[in-house]
Amino acid sequence: MIVTPEEIQTALQVNLEGPQLAMLRLIAPLVEGIFKSWLNTNAEYQLTTEILPVGRQWQREPSLNEAVRTGDVVRFESRFEGLTTLQLKNTPVWEDQIQAWEDLSANAGSAPSAFSASSLLTYGNDYWLDVDEVVTSGRLSRTGLLYRSGYWPQEPRTVKVTYYGGETAIRLKDPNHAAAIKAACLITQLHAFKQIQGLKGGSATGPKTGENLTDYSYSTTESLASVLSSVNFGVPLAAQLAAGKAKNYAVFG
Repeated sequence: MIVTPEEIQTALQVNLEGPQLAMLRLIAPLVEGIFKSWLNTNAEYQLTTEILPVGRQWQREPSLNEAVRTGDVVRFESRFEGLTTLQLKNTPVWEDQIQAWEDLSANAGSAPSAFSASSLLTYGNDYWLDVDEVVTSGRLSRTGLLYRSGYWPQEPRTVKVTYYGGETAIRLKDPNHAAAIKAACLITQLHAFKQIQGLKGGSATGPKTGENLTDYSYSTTESLASVLSSVNFGVPLAAQLAAGKAKNYAVFG
């Protein structure tokens, strides 16, 4: 996890016990999942495997020098074939130990001998990473773009890539690197916990289950499931501003 329940308690300046601690441990992974979904990357350092591309890509817009004028009609002849780049999901992507295979008969990896040793590409010659940051611990790409000498195939799921992506625990604590991601995740966790706590605390212990408008009063339920279902979790603006530079804006699917 980017932020542990213990770190959340430290930020809240409380020592939770019993049902409250159980509630925190229940919602923390859910809230972190929402944060990662907004970030569009898992964000944590881990070995990742992707089989790309997701589908047949749109051809690029042709340049003006590819225009052919016929009478009053200008048509474009595009000689573009395939993709110039593939984009990896778990950014930042580390250059060390990245490997790629290209197999037009792979059938998304289900074909016999799919992505065999003979289909392994040579890094630095056949393809390379869009390295935009060099640190003492290695070279990495925040964009996650993978360039090909020539073009990547358009046929879906014909390229397999294994790589280490995401931020290390050390970088997540370093204000010079990825501490903003950790801070943004913590802000999101605190925001969600206080929403739940507000519904469970005081006289309003849960969502309304009944209401009397004549002599105004209402009843609530103690069910944690009911409380969770009534809360619309989201990434607060402060967290979005803090982690905006780390967000992966690619469209996958």
